[in-house]
Amino acid sequence: MTCRLTPSTILIRALTTMLHRAGLCLLLVSCSLFGRTFDVTDYGALGNGSFDNATAIQNAANSACAPTYTPTLPSLYFPGGQYNLSNVVTLPCALNIFGDGPQASIIFHTNHSAAQKAFATDFSLTMIDIAVNTTPLSTDLGMAAVTRGSNPAATSVGQTFRFIRFNSTGFNFGLIISGKDSYTDLFDTLVVEDCDIRTNTATGNNVSNPLNIANGKKVWILNDTLI
Repeated sequence: MTCRLTPSTILIRALTTMLHRAGLCLLLVSCSLFGRTFDVTDYGALGNGSFDNATAIQNAANSACAPTYTPTLPSLYFPGGQYNLSNVVTLPCALNIFGDGPQASIIFHTNHSAAQKAFATDFSLTMIDIAVNTTPLSTDLGMAAVTRGSNPAATSVGQTFRFIRFNSTGFNFGLIISGKDSYTDLFDTLVVEDCDIRTNTATGNNVSNPLNIANGKKVWILNDTLI
């Protein structure tokens, strides 16, 4: 586990320029307040475009969600590289996931089979400066980059989802974000901002969508390319 700064914490980033002792003390306090960041490479992940990182990334997610660390929202960090993935990573708690930019930090799903996805969660999720891609599909497999709602029993009340500078190509669906039901158990907020999400499917088959959203209160779609 490594304590790092998340890109959403502008104040902390500004403090990194301070070299005097007072600034360093503030930096250390802020890092603890905003949660711990877990570098996936500390758990054996390799961004070399060939190694299967499914187990390593799942282990990193499990560690981030361990009770020791969950009082503050933890983060998973993907340094620049292509992280191949042959199976879904299930996120067992609310998480931030971030990289060094969607052109630099890429999760690449290698398993083309029915209903596969790269990440599945039933908790709040933020993904910033990262891409989740696969080889473009030519058939309808129901594959998605990220899904929320795979467990019908999991409540969605109060949950928030943010995708900022998030890219995805090749899947049948980019994001599938669904609250538990359409009456009382709704997710709170979805933000998709500065994203490029492009999907693929068989010619003439219109089941493919960059966004598949249901049972939520507020949705913000800002400055995106959605194909």
